[in-house]
Amino acid sequence: MLFVVLRAWSGIGIVLLTVGVVKAADPPSVVVTLSAQKIIVSVEGRERRLPAERTRPGDIVEYRAMYKNAGKSTVKNLVATLPVPAAGMEYLPRTADPHIVQASVDGIAFDNVPLKRRIVLPGGRQVSHDIPYSEYRYLRWELGELPPGKNTSVSARMRVNPVEPPPVTLSTSGDKP
Repeated sequence: MLFVVLRAWSGIGIVLLTVGVVKAADPPSVVVTLSAQKIIVSVEGRERRLPAERTRPGDIVEYRAMYKNAGKSTVKNLVATLPVPAAGMEYLPRTADPHIVQASVDGIAFDNVPLKRRIVLPGGRQVSHDIPYSEYRYLRWELGELPPGKNTSVSARMRVNPVEPPPVTLSTSGDKP
């Protein structure tokens, strides 16, 4: 089993991309290229892509991972996992490509998007609610096979959220202004 971990600077933090390659006939040689681009949408709805070197709250960043099989045998069971940084990034729904994507809030249990959570109501009745996208911490694609010399990619968009300031503690010493 081969695992490759890449790091990319997004302007607000480091994004890790983990690639799992399992059970190839010969030692696999998967080359992974990760890019991050800021998406700017004009008033007319046209998109422009800029390097995501600096981002601000509200900006949209698209992470794209390109996988190329530089080996001589087919890579089987190729899986890509893209962490969603907890401090300041939120996955934007319906932006994953390929569209069939799994997600996780803990990096252990993955399920198809949208994720659901069971909630027990007073009286014991259970209901299922969508988990907010802001709680997603990982996206995962099961890419299957990648023949020699071929490439494939995955991508997803994230929004840079405002960083909330720490709570302010007011003095209650009894002094009056």
